[in-house]
Amino acid sequence: MRIFYFLPLILLTACGPSPEEKQNIATITCNIMGESRNMDASMRIKEINIAREKIKEEPYLMGDAEIKESFEYGLCEELVLADPEYKNKMLSIKEAIRVLEEQKREEERIAREKKEEEARIAREKKEEEVRIAAEEARIAAEEARIAREKEAADATKLYRVAAANELSKYKIYRDDRLTIDMDDGDIDFGIRIVSSGMISEYKDYLVILYDALIIDFINPELTDFEIRSGSGLMDSVSTNITIGGAYLKKLKNGLVEDDETIYFRDIKLSRSDRNKFKELFNSKSSYGSEEVLIPDDAYKATLSVIGLRTLEKEPYDFECKAFWDDCFMNHIDFEPIIFTIDRQD
Repeated sequence: MRIFYFLPLILLTACGPSPEEKQNIATITCNIMGESRNMDASMRIKEINIAREKIKEEPYLMGDAEIKESFEYGLCEELVLADPEYKNKMLSIKEAIRVLEEQKREEERIAREKKEEEARIAREKKEEEVRIAAEEARIAAEEARIAREKEAADATKLYRVAAANELSKYKIYRDDRLTIDMDDGDIDFGIRIVSSGMISEYKDYLVILYDALIIDFINPELTDFEIRSGSGLMDSVSTNITIGGAYLKKLKNGLVEDDETIYFRDIKLSRSDRNKFKELFNSKSSYGSEEVLIPDDAYKATLSVIGLRTLEKEPYDFECKAFWDDCFMNHIDFEPIIFTIDRQD
């Protein structure tokens, strides 16, 4: 009799879905929800509960967010089956993803830092190359400058010796004419140049470059007259005397003579200074204006010569360009050769 009573219970238990059937129901349910694009939240919850009813599990009481999350992490079937390990599996997957993402971020960080370090090294290498190139260029420029200055210094020494030799063939005298115009204060100084040098042989012009012409008065109360350039520029009109050409006066013994007038344009004497010269030296009328003629014994005159050149393309042996091609580009001049401009006996 006991066997009779327990038999229906065994038969009822055997009628429940098998594990394979449960898995199929879960798979079909997840496929339906996954492939149905227009299924809303309520429909997804309904599908899970239908499946739960078929597999004899507790009703699904969580929301749609849990369903979506189960799809995201591949645990839809476990959710349908009410797998007791569902939460643990979800945590394990999330942890595994977190670890992978952290590893990926770390790898990306390492790759980024490596790239940045390589870029920094390349940049510093380039900067160092640029610095070295700039330093080499600076050293080369400095060496070139030193070589150029040495070449110029050597050329200048030779130039001065040759110029001094040419200048030794010239005598500069006063032409009895140092005058002051009483009307406008203009100062004119006449000189005569006697030469046996280049201008006595050729019809070329000689340009005497100077950086100072000084009229030094014996009387300390009088203001000295000066022309000073300080530049020695080869093209300076205000600091050169040009002599020579085809119309020189020929003297005995092959000598020639040229007359020139130097104008002290930068000096304008005040009316009181002009009157002081007039009181000391008197004045006279000349071509409708009044001028003071200063006697030769009232002053000393010196000329500070710093260079010679001609107007010819082919240089003479006493010109700067005969010793250095860059002469005119660099405007070199030599240590002054002082001429005392005396009265001619």
